[in-house]
Amino acid sequence: MNSAEKLRSLRDRIDVIDTELVRLFCERMRICESIGGLKSAGNMAVADEARETQVLDRAAEAADIVYRSESVALMRTVMDISKCIQRNRQ
Repeated sequence: MNSAEKLRSLRDRIDVIDTELVRLFCERMRICESIGGLKSAGNMAVADEARETQVLDRAAEAADIVYRSESVALMRTVMDISKCIQRNRQ
C-alpha cells in the first residue's frame, strides 16, 4: 500500500469515528435537554460543580495518558455546550 492509499484508509477510519462521535454527541444533547427540563421544573441550577468534577475526572482516567489533557479539554467543551442546552430548556 502506497502513502496515498494509507492516507485514504486512515481518513476513512476517521470518517467512521467522526460519524459515531456526532451520533453520540446528539444523543447526549437530547439527554441534556431532558435534564434541563427537570432542573427547570425543580427550580435547580444548571451548573453543578461536583458533577462537572466527576465528569472531568472520569475523562482523565479513561484517556490514554498522552491525550489526557486533550480529553479533559474536550469534555469541558461538551459540558459548556450541555449547559447552554440546559439553559435554553429552562
